[in-house]
Amino acid sequence: MERHVRISATPTVDSPEEFPLYMDVVLNDSDKVSGNYPIFGFQGEIGQKAGVSMPFILHLDGRMDFGEKYVSPNRFYQLDLRDLSISVEQLFTIHGDGYESAFRIVDLKPLA
Repeated sequence: MERHVRISATPTVDSPEEFPLYMDVVLNDSDKVSGNYPIFGFQGEIGQKAGVSMPFILHLDGRMDFGEKYVSPNRFYQLDLRDLSISVEQLFTIHGDGYESAFRIVDLKPLA
């Protein structure tokens, strides 16, 4: 049975300057991201009205695109979320041009 969840991930102690990440996904019975669609998410402060908010699209190939506002190398990163079994405490890394930052999934909030 598929589940619709919001992934909440916080930076590890190695990356304390980063903001949390949030992504809305559909998980299959194996806790893998299901479907062939882009994933929408954002990095920032979800609980603050005037906080930092950087929306992005995670494409099928793992390319994370923060949009036209950002110029290379700050626009595109790599996140292979579809290769992971999604669970609380799961670690993942975002890679970019001369950039690497680790995050830990801290919550899977049901959306439906």
